[in-house]
Amino acid sequence: MRIILVHGDNLQKSYERLGKFIDSAKKREWVVERFNANDKIQDILVSQSLFGEKKLFILEDAEKLDKNKLKWMKGFLDDIEGTLVIYSGKTLTKTFINSLPKIDKIENFELPKIIWSFLDSLYPGNSTNSLKMFNKLIETDAPEFIFTLIVRQVRDMYYLKIAPESIDYPSWRKNKLTAQMRKYKDGQLERFLKKLAEADMKTKTSVVNITDLLDYIIISELE
Repeated sequence: MRIILVHGDNLQKSYERLGKFIDSAKKREWVVERFNANDKIQDILVSQSLFGEKKLFILEDAEKLDKNKLKWMKGFLDDIEGTLVIYSGKTLTKTFINSLPKIDKIENFELPKIIWSFLDSLYPGNSTNSLKMFNKLIETDAPEFIFTLIVRQVRDMYYLKIAPESIDYPSWRKNKLTAQMRKYKDGQLERFLKKLAEADMKTKTSVVNITDLLDYIIISELE
């Protein structure tokens, strides 16, 4: 079996790449089978077509694979025909990658450092700096994409506040988010999240300029 690993926190780019694999397979009239780490991957991967079609397997949420499944994959995938794309919307560690079966090709899609700097800048009293970076980012990235990242960042801080055990991030990432979350006074984080939810609703139900909406939210909530 040919194995390709696609991973990284740039969800827009990594999912675009995943889509190209699927489109290419369909043009070749391959069977495309998508599943995730919680499914019975042994049954799925060993299943054979009665008509001998070529198959593209796509395993999503690879970071959730447990030790038993990883062990099985290392021992049996060499004897299975087809192509397997292992996908994760996170940047996988070298240790985890080494636990996977032999990879024929690795494609890593990581967010540029300026995006992380921007997300880390989202806290009260820092609106000028945040707005400056936001306007720089939308010169090269779609504002809709930046919006999804802002929502994820603020949502993660909120969950860290109310249910820290629900955030499955490395300790360094959780510590960084916790430090950022603590810069918000009581009620500020919840209000910020509510404004983002309202903005999301507006973009889906009316013709609005998402850039102007985000400009306003950043200024008003982080002043």
